[in-house]
Amino acid sequence: MGKLIKEFASTWVSLDVYDKEEFELKGITKKKVSLVSSDLLSAIGDLRKELVKKKEATEMFASERREGNIEGIVGNVMQSFGGKAMYPTVEEKAAHLLYFMVKNHPFTDGNKRSGAFAFIWFLRKTGAK
Repeated sequence: MGKLIKEFASTWVSLDVYDKEEFELKGITKKKVSLVSSDLLSAIGDLRKELVKKKEATEMFASERREGNIEGIVGNVMQSFGGKAMYPTVEEKAAHLLYFMVKNHPFTDGNKRSGAFAFIWFLRKTGAK
């Protein structure tokens, strides 16, 4: 148990610094980016076809529970208030895209895999490192 605590000690320190709003952001990408729900749905549709072909998913994979679910998630990720983006960095947008995809369960099946895919897809699309 002591080894585990030592391995995660720096993580706990980082979380404490973040909670105190003293976390220094390094390597963040602040640039104007776009995210269009139809592009994301198309990319997830391609993933779905590939997974179904490999028999790693069924036809239910990435089927929206209700039309507009993904559009709502994209709207949340790209929202602004008073002219300022709620999630100003590419990394924050990507992290919240993943979070909302998993939390909101927009699909009947495959929310976690689709969320993880959306996270990587968005980072690649925006050129973030």
